Amino acid sequence: MNNGSRSMTSGPILKQIIYFSVPLMLTGILQQLYNTFDSMVIGKFSSSIALAAVGGSASLTQLITNFFIGLSVGTGIIIAQHFGAEDADALETDVHTAVALSLVCGVLMTVIGLVVLKPILNAIDTPPEVMPYAVKYVKIYFMGIIPTLLYDFLAGILRATGDSKRPLYYLIISEILNKILNLLFV
Repeated sequence: MNNGSRSMTSGPILKQIIYFSVPLMLTGILQQLYNTFDSMVIGKFSSSIALAAVGGSASLTQLITNFFIGLSVGTGIIIAQHFGAEDADALETDVHTAVALSLVCGVLMTVIGLVVLKPILNAIDTPPEVMPYAVKYVKIYFMGIIPTLLYDFLAGILRATGDSKRPLYYLIISEILNKILNLLFV
């Protein structure tokens, strides 16, 4: 157990829970701020129609994001079991499978998302005046889904081995980069 991984099965349980859960809670808060900042920048530097496009397509992007977060959590359960059992061979297979799964799902979601984007936006009753902005926003979302899925799965792997700090650090870096790119491109 190195590189931030830690056993959650020995030592004082309250200390272990606090040590693990505080970075996890901060990660959740930062993820919410991620979307809030996107909306703030668009609201400040773009039109109300562009803001409506982001808000109107939020349910679609959140559905996809939450599905893959759930999948990465499920993967983390298997990894945690093999980590706890100190089964290095199974753990290595699990990690490689999780990374491969995130890449395959990312490529599939990018292709499928870009192909069926307009029918999906029509199905959720995107208003015609908002449609061009929603298409542009969701295309950007789908083009960035591979790194997002990689983060979700890799963060799940780290958390499964008792490391909740490094996913938080990576999210902080991503958050700073997101703010800079938002201000630059919006």
